[in-house]
Amino acid sequence: ALTRLPRYGTALVGGSDAHNIEELGRVKTELPIKVLSRRDFIEAIRYLEDTNFPVKIYS
Repeated sequence: ALTRLPRYGTALVGGSDAHNIEELGRVKTELPIKVLSRRDFIEAIRYLEDTNFPVKIYS
């Protein structure tokens, strides 16, 4: 599921924490990037890993 938060430009996505792409679907991750597909989500996670962006994790 995707929820846009216009104030912050973020999205809440049912997916993985930013440290383990293999765990997609287990928790919700707040991303600073609009995500429209699973591929976009994986690319966003990889981007966050590369930039060490502080991602909020919700279990």
